[in-house]
Amino acid sequence: MPRFSDVHLVNLETFVCVAELGSLAAAARALELPKSTVGRRIESLEEELGLELLSRRGRKFSLTDDGRALSERCAYSLREIRNVKEGLADRSSRPSGKLVVATPVEAGASPGLISLVAAFSKDHSNVHVELRAMRINQSGIGLLEEGIDVVLQFSPVGFEAELLPAVDYVIARPLGRITGGLFASRSYLIAHGEPRSIAELASHRCLSVPDGPFARRWLLRTETNEEQELAIAPAMTSNDVMTIIALVTSGAGIALLPSHSSHPYVEQGVMKRVLPNWSPPPLHLHLLWLRSRHLAPRIRAFVDHVQSRVSELPWLE
Repeated sequence: MPRFSDVHLVNLETFVCVAELGSLAAAARALELPKSTVGRRIESLEEELGLELLSRRGRKFSLTDDGRALSERCAYSLREIRNVKEGLADRSSRPSGKLVVATPVEAGASPGLISLVAAFSKDHSNVHVELRAMRINQSGIGLLEEGIDVVLQFSPVGFEAELLPAVDYVIARPLGRITGGLFASRSYLIAHGEPRSIAELASHRCLSVPDGPFARRWLLRTETNEEQELAIAPAMTSNDVMTIIALVTSGAGIALLPSHSSHPYVEQGVMKRVLPNWSPPPLHLHLLWLRSRHLAPRIRAFVDHVQSRVSELPWLE
């Protein structure tokens, strides 16, 4: 088997891109190359190594065991090389280039979190920021391995102990804790009355997500660690937090919401917290990026910006 020093680096980079993005067409778009060029580079790499890296079936392919092993072994080193190149290019200038930031899809209901990213873009006009929404159950580590530069990661709902898996090549910087509560519109409370106990919630219209740990049961705690679990039969469900907020503000019922989503609406007076002594288990917000000796200036600038400004978010403890 040829040594890696005998393999053209450009072919290896192309193969890793194909492996990470899942198709020749996606890799061709990302590399701004014709699809035929990407295909020839993969074939050349297979010939150089004497290995089949992709198992082809018509227009579809899957990684062979050798292909998967090669991708996993080389992806991190190639990113490190790319970061060194970008660092050298940017060393004498301001941070520049494209910065891909993954944010929780729920952050769309959080003007504070989005404005934090927007403020970075205003301060660094040479950096093009691309925001990509992620589901709360997606692994931030997996997103980094797929080429995302930085990830704002909420820990899974209801988990406080093992927040994130320990991976030595990823830095996970805790930013703070996000509490939550039960919220309704003033019009709903005028029409249906305000619940005075957890038990009274059973007679109210509850709004929830269609699946997940809090879909059919609400776990609630007090500051003195009193805990109650309420089984609910939701009047309406949605997998979109903005839709649930719209339902709450239109008077459709009571919902369990994190403070980063509810805060602006409480401030505007269109939403009120009910049973304020009771809260769900908190969420935890982390900032993740790949560990590197030569971190690209645009990534370092974003990390510094978030850590210096995150204290301005009123809903983050």
